[in-house]
Amino acid sequence: MNIISKFRGKKTVADIAILKERRHSEVVRKVTPTLIEEFEDYLTIDKDTFVTCVVLGVPTKHHNGFPKTLPLNFTGQIMAIENTGEFLIDISYKCSPIPPAEAMALLDNSMYVNRVSMAQVEKETRKETGVSVHSQRYDFQAQDFTYLFKEVYKNEQKLFDTQYIIVIKASSLEGLRNGTSSVLGVIEANVVNYEMPYHKMLDTYMAALPFPTSVEFAEMQQLSNSCGALLPLNDPLTPLADTGLLYGLRKADGSPYIIDWQTLAAAHHIIIGGTGSGKTVELMKLMMSGHDILGHRFIYITPKPDSRTNFISVANYYADQAQVIQIGAASGCQNINPLQIMIDSNQTMLTDADYVTLFNNHLELLTAFFSVMDTSTNMDDYIIQSLIELYRRHGIIRKNVSTWKNRAGKDYPVLVDLREIWKEDVEKKNPSAVAMLNRTSRLETSWEYINRPTDIRMDKDLIVIDLSGVPGSLQSAMNVFVTGLMSLRFNTDLTKKTCVIIDEGRVFLQNKSLTEFILKMYTQGRSYEMSAMFATQQVSDINKDIQELFKNNSFVNIVMGNVQPNSYKGLEDFFSLSPDDMRALKTCGVGEGLVQVRGKSTAVSFSLTDLEKDVILGEWKAGKKAFIDSGFQLIDDRLKSLIIDQEGIMSDWVEGDPKVLGIDRVPYNIQQTFGRGMTQVWVNPTKVKDGKIMQQTPDHYGTVLQIGAYLLLKGFEVKINHFEDADIIAELNGHTIAIEYERQGSHSKKELIDKKTKLQTTYGKVLFIVPSTYYSVVADPSCVGPENTVSRGSALDEYLTDLWQEYRDLKPLIQQSCSVLTA
Repeated sequence: MNIISKFRGKKTVADIAILKERRHSEVVRKVTPTLIEEFEDYLTIDKDTFVTCVVLGVPTKHHNGFPKTLPLNFTGQIMAIENTGEFLIDISYKCSPIPPAEAMALLDNSMYVNRVSMAQVEKETRKETGVSVHSQRYDFQAQDFTYLFKEVYKNEQKLFDTQYIIVIKASSLEGLRNGTSSVLGVIEANVVNYEMPYHKMLDTYMAALPFPTSVEFAEMQQLSNSCGALLPLNDPLTPLADTGLLYGLRKADGSPYIIDWQTLAAAHHIIIGGTGSGKTVELMKLMMSGHDILGHRFIYITPKPDSRTNFISVANYYADQAQVIQIGAASGCQNINPLQIMIDSNQTMLTDADYVTLFNNHLELLTAFFSVMDTSTNMDDYIIQSLIELYRRHGIIRKNVSTWKNRAGKDYPVLVDLREIWKEDVEKKNPSAVAMLNRTSRLETSWEYINRPTDIRMDKDLIVIDLSGVPGSLQSAMNVFVTGLMSLRFNTDLTKKTCVIIDEGRVFLQNKSLTEFILKMYTQGRSYEMSAMFATQQVSDINKDIQELFKNNSFVNIVMGNVQPNSYKGLEDFFSLSPDDMRALKTCGVGEGLVQVRGKSTAVSFSLTDLEKDVILGEWKAGKKAFIDSGFQLIDDRLKSLIIDQEGIMSDWVEGDPKVLGIDRVPYNIQQTFGRGMTQVWVNPTKVKDGKIMQQTPDHYGTVLQIGAYLLLKGFEVKINHFEDADIIAELNGHTIAIEYERQGSHSKKELIDKKTKLQTTYGKVLFIVPSTYYSVVADPSCVGPENTVSRGSALDEYLTDLWQEYRDLKPLIQQSCSVLTA
């Protein structure tokens, strides 16, 4: 009986196993394709679907795979570019927890490798240059590893084995290529490392399907918070939202048409519109809104003179935040000496090696400047050699940074000095010198003005560059140089997002070097927090061989109304407009048009506020008040006292368009204190002197104001000082903290220690808030110490939240409360 029971039991188990296997096989047959053919870089499924895979986040020797500051909407950005009419996107993200002991061992090994790499770099640079160059990158990585180890050790986070695979599908090979290009554009923009698994597409595709399989080369380790940020749990983000920039009103129902740039993979635009269509007016509106609301820097480049649309008036409206650069020989025009190495005061150089890289890039830019004159490879090499010799004669040594990084503009050589070297080499029968001398003879006649010293600044938030005054024979070369100068700038200044607007773009596409620069902006600019708006009169202005690159990397397209019938076909093909779209476009007149986002087109009437209309059309005068229906409303009335006392207000304290604050205040762009990106503080101009607000830099003033408001809304009583004592004294429940904001170089180590001692004696608890790049110095135990120091950003948010909870729950103390200071 027992034997029979055991047999029946085993049979039952076997039957269950067979049933599970059968059901599993049925599922496999349903989800697995019937026929798959594998090629080097793609698959075909059932002969009618083309598929390729991209593996993300795989670390390399010099790259962590995913950047530390990867935005939370990264997966949303990927999904948002899906074009159901051309290609589809699937995302496979798998996580497997690593035991804590193993995780700590991995981090220990990473810290050891980091130390070895740092020592090796110092050894190699010392051998090559004679100077041991210490890269701060390894210091920051060491800090990160230490922090991660602490998180895992305290069981506050777990480490996971993960893999992130993107699968792109299309019904045609062309659609697959376009989809891949769009996906890679988003990946590169977010500085994410990736691999195309050539010859391994089938294995990668199978790993992306819902089976318990993986591919070793796609595996990486991540912490809990990174996994949570990357998991594709939400629907794709829509670029149309309640917050963002107002483009105009929908013609169909008059509702606001708003696009939130932060939900786009990039804010690149293509704007097509003929003369008088309202194209430049819309560019100016977007420039003003993007500057005022988003805090972006704008560089507007045009080869045409200002006429009906007064971009000079727009620049004048922003006063000392703007710069109009009119390049040319005429009286009143300005000049850029191409031989001066332009160093933006906003750029952060960490080592002499960074400066040498800047010098090298400048030499390449000068080569591009001369390339417009049909130079050969030999001539390009000769130009570099003669430039280095010219700089040497003027005491400028490329690797001896101290000889040029603080040099005044008037002390740089000019192009006629370079011609003197070429004249010497002509005597030596150098054919490249002969060719260059012949090509640049106008430097001593009609181009003579370019030999003046540079008299412009490049550190403004809004720069208008008017190239209409440049002689026609030199304009292409100056176009190359000026746009290239912008390229060098956004490569090194990442403190805020930059948008480059190119008006009348057909002029720029007539030159190969300029075309390459514009394409670089569209394909690589996102990696440098940079976007581009390219405006031209008709689609045919864009060369056919680069049209696909433009389309795949532009996320907002605008077609202005009042279109001539002979342009219909070109617009329909280029933007893939439907019959309904074309009917809507034909009804659009001046100041109207189609706005296309993610393949969806909407007819929009572009609207201006009264202030924008006055400024853009040149009717605004200093002191003139714009019409405002109801003023502005604060997000919280408790901020009123702070605004009155400090005579300043942050843009994000106001509901609606913050430009209403410009009636009797001036704006300053500053860093967000509790997050990434920029914001604005609007200040009573009577409190500004020599570029400082109440004797503080705009950054210091705005940062302290943001912290004060944060504490005020938490229920603290807040006192702000701009002259003596701590920057902020905050009290809750009778418990007090003194807060100081410090930037690098503002005080010596001894001064910081003395300030800490004094404040601790007076208030007991003291906190120093610093930029992340300055944290290691101030938090050193020999200085202020880590217990009294916190970095600006999310760490500060967490610290103050914990402090608020601590003070709120403590027993009240009987002592005199602080009150808000009347400045």
